[in-house]
Amino acid sequence: MQPQIDSNRMTRFLFTILLLTATTSQVAGQNDEKEPEFSTAGEQEAYWARQLFKKEYKAQKHSKFTGRIQRLDAYSFKFDTVTLRVVNTSPDLLLIFDNGLLQPWASGLTISDIEELKDLSPAPTIKRFGFMLIQKGLANPIMYFFELTNKTASKTTDIKTFIKGSTLTFLKQGWVMI
Repeated sequence: MQPQIDSNRMTRFLFTILLLTATTSQVAGQNDEKEPEFSTAGEQEAYWARQLFKKEYKAQKHSKFTGRIQRLDAYSFKFDTVTLRVVNTSPDLLLIFDNGLLQPWASGLTISDIEELKDLSPAPTIKRFGFMLIQKGLANPIMYFFELTNKTASKTTDIKTFIKGSTLTFLKQGWVMI
């Protein structure tokens, strides 16, 4: 008698393997030059982020979410019928979701550790960020990067005002966190 294979588990397993393969190839392709030595994983990830913006950046134009956004609690947002959790993130940056700049693509997603990448922001009108996307059924989070542009911002514009007047001008998957 042969053991039964749960098709959902097998599908998630195959999806994870494909995602890891694609991401590994993508990261390997970013490293045309010799990658420097790193003391920490954080240094390596910062290098990869710089390389992603340097080699793969192409300005995009994303529309704000036009449906109903409801704040369910301090860290949960409901976009029409899809709920998204955002954890380990500054309350000021949660305005990104209140304003519909980023929105969920599917149910069961959690965004964690949104961080402004100040060294990668080329002008006062542009702010770049990174976050981890956690998806039910996948063991490891996926690193994502995005850019907000506020054409009227200056060096003295506070983050809340910046977000309220901004648009999403770049969103890209980085790599799987291992």
